Amino acid sequence: MSSKRPLATALALFCLLLLLAALGVRFWAAHRIIELSGPTHIAADGRQVMLFAAGQLFHLSADGELLAVIPVERTGLADDPVDLRFTGDDSLLAAGQRPATIQRCDPAGWDCRPVAEAAARLIERQLKVIPGRHPGEWFLTDARGDALWRQSSGSPPEAVLPPGTLAGPNDLALAADGALWVADTNNRRIVELVPDEAGNQAIGREHATAHVFLDGPAWYPMMLAQGPAGRWWVIQAAEHSNARSELVIYDPEHGAEDRVDLPAGAYPTDLAANGASVLVTDMDRTEVYRVAGGALRAEPFGDASFRAQLTDIRRQRAVLEMASFAALIGVVVCGALAILAAIRATPGEKRWTRPAAP
Repeated sequence: MSSKRPLATALALFCLLLLLAALGVRFWAAHRIIELSGPTHIAADGRQVMLFAAGQLFHLSADGELLAVIPVERTGLADDPVDLRFTGDDSLLAAGQRPATIQRCDPAGWDCRPVAEAAARLIERQLKVIPGRHPGEWFLTDARGDALWRQSSGSPPEAVLPPGTLAGPNDLALAADGALWVADTNNRRIVELVPDEAGNQAIGREHATAHVFLDGPAWYPMMLAQGPAGRWWVIQAAEHSNARSELVIYDPEHGAEDRVDLPAGAYPTDLAANGASVLVTDMDRTEVYRVAGGALRAEPFGDASFRAQLTDIRRQRAVLEMASFAALIGVVVCGALAILAAIRATPGEKRWTRPAAP
């Protein structure tokens, strides 16, 4: 028996090394899967489209022709963007949250510079930003601080609404009539902001986001955009869930009036009006849809080159998910073998230690 113990000891050490290797592969694959997430954020202005997926920005024409693929590092952000916007002069706004930063970039040469720095320093995470109606004016939502900030040129940032008005606000957008609309997430509503008699902003029209058009408890508005016919398209998520969200359409006067049926398993995360249609990102299926404003039918967006890029991301994710699953099985098997080998290497009289007598 004693001659078998060195072999059992060596086997136990070998199994332990395999266990550590399997754990390493598991963590590496999980990290790479996160890096290959997306598409998550999209911007469009009727002439061009910018999309973030798998650590890169995809620049497309309004018709879906792939123009360029740019590493996100070119924006100067320290992490993945949490918001993308076109400003109307072909500049792109890219916002990051660790730390909160807003970069204004020229996609022609990728010359980027920070904007609204004073307001961004007040925000801990999860911000969205749009330029205001006046030069040098910016509006920023602060999800954790339950606030909406405005920064004007040469002035310090100021809270737009009294404390307690909003709860976890996420997206915001200017309507065609100049009114500001906000996705008031934790209050489960979308709201319009209008000037009051004193010139301050106050709640105007508001619409509850819990209604009969939902196919489940996706009550929490996350992203919104004014689409064709002036209606508001809103992505709504389920509470404490990253596996369910829906796309609902609201009339500015009457509230919810329709829902877009996306493919099974779709998880929409962002949207942008693009002429007579709305573009929607699907993070779980690694897809981008074009939804016509009239028929409300979702179709794949992008030319053959862009579609090939999405297919490659899906393929890489599938390989990594298989590697992660195989590593998990390896962890279980190697762990069990290491324990059995350790038991075998231990002398029989010492394998099970009896409790000491009192």
